[in-house]
Amino acid sequence: MARAALPSRLLRSEAVYRSSVKGAGAGQIDCGFILKPHANAGYVDRVVPRYVGIFVLRGSGVFTDWEGVAHPVEAGCYIHHPPGRKHSVVPASDGRWAEFFFQMPAAFWRVLSDLGSLPRQNRVLEPGLDAGLIDRFERLLSDARHAAEPDASLALARVHELLVTAYRLDAVRREHVDAHARALDEARAQLAANLDLDISLPAIASKMDLSYERFRKLFKQRFGAPPGEYRIRRRIDRARQMIAETRLSNKQVAYALGYPDPFTFSKQFKKYAGMSPATFRASL
Repeated sequence: MARAALPSRLLRSEAVYRSSVKGAGAGQIDCGFILKPHANAGYVDRVVPRYVGIFVLRGSGVFTDWEGVAHPVEAGCYIHHPPGRKHSVVPASDGRWAEFFFQMPAAFWRVLSDLGSLPRQNRVLEPGLDAGLIDRFERLLSDARHAAEPDASLALARVHELLVTAYRLDAVRREHVDAHARALDEARAQLAANLDLDISLPAIASKMDLSYERFRKLFKQRFGAPPGEYRIRRRIDRARQMIAETRLSNKQVAYALGYPDPFTFSKQFKKYAGMSPATFRASL
């Protein structure tokens, strides 16, 4: 997938709101770039009568869909939201969130949906910060701002082009993930075994012909947690089993699982199990 560094010119607030204009076409489309530097800049349980598309350009946060399912999102994600359905978008509190958004008529959404141009299942896509896609954002904004009313419907054609590009890029990414599925499954098995040994995550990535960052992202996409955290969680699962099924002390469990000292073990156990090893032992 072609990727690009985020141009600084995109980190701005500049939008066109033309929903109040009578007539068709761009009179029914809003779009633009928005920065959300405050923790309360998101919204919860909003219902919009039109289709909403949001491309996250910078930062991270959580999108909660109309069925109440929370989806972590970050730069390069596209949030798909049909009209008339409740949803929430809450940026992280670090103030880095930047997005390109657009809204289009519900009727146009229904046409594109019937044509198969909109996703049926995936509520969050990952087209990435592709240079061509970013260029289409800016052209859509320009069309919506400058088009005369007789030509305003061209902005909706630009939306269709933008969406098709985003879904194609997402499909390419998913194919790439699938191509590594077997190797990722093998990596997961390796991380769940020999919990007392040190394992080099970069070495595992190298065997897959991937950079560590790419391996980390693919692993998280497939299993819901980055590889380092996945291994820690398996260690804590094994520790709970050992405490419950053996007479080993907490110190012995710590050393058996490769921890350098009982303090490190206890701190990590409490973080992931929600209680100290001693409290867990007493609860049995």
